[in-house]
Amino acid sequence: MCTSTEFITTIAILERNFAPERGFFAFVHGQRQHLASVAFIFMESWHLLTKHGRVLVCIARDPRVRLREIAEALDITERSAYALVGDLVAAGYVVKQRDGRRNRYVIQRNLPLPDPSTPERTIGELLELLLPAHPRGA
Repeated sequence: MCTSTEFITTIAILERNFAPERGFFAFVHGQRQHLASVAFIFMESWHLLTKHGRVLVCIARDPRVRLREIAEALDITERSAYALVGDLVAAGYVVKQRDGRRNRYVIQRNLPLPDPSTPERTIGELLELLLPAHPRGA
């Protein structure tokens, strides 16, 4: 536990380094009322889904999506998109099929979510929540 002086010094450093308009606030319980909120580092951007989850959403929207389009949608490089799709293929969540000069991706919707806290839920159930009923190219 820090002393009152250490706490005030910490607050002063935080206030100096992180402008309140940039970030979230946390309530400091049990401390002085004039120090009721402390600025924390603002997360410039965060996403509810991981990049792998966002790739699955892109593929579910359009099974003939190109890696370039996935990269643009996720604001990543094509190489990263290739690696993410490769991870999903290697894990068995996506099957890659050749369709002329392009790839067509098939999501294995019956597979469980890779989350130990929800083993009874499937990828398909999650995608149904996130997407309209009829994706393009399906």
